[in-house]
Amino acid sequence: MQNKFLQAHKTKFNQDDNIPLVAAEDLKFVLGSVWMSVLKLLPRSVLPAAIGRICRVLGQILYMVNSTDAQRVRLHLKHFFKDRWSEEEIAVHVHRQLSLTVWNSLVLSLLPSLKPEQIAQLVNINGIHNIDAIMARGNSVLMLGCHLGPYAMPVAAALQGLGYPVHFIGHAFPRHQTSRLYREVYYKRVSKVCEAINLINPMDGPPRQLLDILQNGEILFYLPDQYFVLDHDKRKPRQMVQVNFLSGKVNLETGGLRLGKRFGAEILTVMPEWIDGSYHTFIEPMELPTKETNPAGLSQDLEAFLGLIETRIKRQPFLWRDLRRTDLLERMGIEDGPKIP
Repeated sequence: MQNKFLQAHKTKFNQDDNIPLVAAEDLKFVLGSVWMSVLKLLPRSVLPAAIGRICRVLGQILYMVNSTDAQRVRLHLKHFFKDRWSEEEIAVHVHRQLSLTVWNSLVLSLLPSLKPEQIAQLVNINGIHNIDAIMARGNSVLMLGCHLGPYAMPVAAALQGLGYPVHFIGHAFPRHQTSRLYREVYYKRVSKVCEAINLINPMDGPPRQLLDILQNGEILFYLPDQYFVLDHDKRKPRQMVQVNFLSGKVNLETGGLRLGKRFGAEILTVMPEWIDGSYHTFIEPMELPTKETNPAGLSQDLEAFLGLIETRIKRQPFLWRDLRRTDLLERMGIEDGPKIP
């Protein structure tokens, strides 16, 4: 039964029609599950380095055997970065992007079996002093993450492991077009992660909990860069704005940012980088362009935030997880792009 709070532009994420038994995407989850069993035998102190090395190997395997994923990432790179790299350089970016896919699968599989202090070792977090400064002032924190690099869920879990009152807004259900194998095997592990952290499911509607978090001076962590495809024959939802991004235009929700500004939360961005063979997350303050909570002001704020994301994508494109999406060009309003498998 459809959730009564679910907006029309989100319904495609919650459909259950024609679910395949297995899918090409399942390979990375199978690889992650197998290696998760091996990693559990290792001392926790060597986990981060071991995961990095294994992911590079498994990324190469995925690159060789999952030609559909590799081709999709390659075509997206060529579309957004025309003539910037040779075929050999593009192959390096594709390999790194698929290695990131494996890293995410491995870490999400491992999280339920680790203690909070062990989770904190898996993610290199820089800039925690910025959180401390805001909380020392007695203010709430709105952390703006993105679909770059490691999943935000391990970052939220790591901060919780360090004792910070983080509440993460994320989807707590299998996405549309995933297979039955994914839902019955791998996703059950992911759901345990959702249970272990303070996850708020936006599909449950606008909970009072969000207001309490901001009023109590705690941390609300969400990803504004979720691009929605709107029905042309319906009126645009009032909580949506259109923002320029790379070579397209994306539809973004404004609810989380509007709520944070309304309650005076201080803004921090959560951005990843690949440095010397490992993933690092940087938490930094951001001064929004406007003080407004109307659509025009929020649109300017979100465009400034996407500008930070765009800079990082241009510098390290393999961190952009959406490169694997079959509907990425549609989500960005691009109609003249290549045919994506």
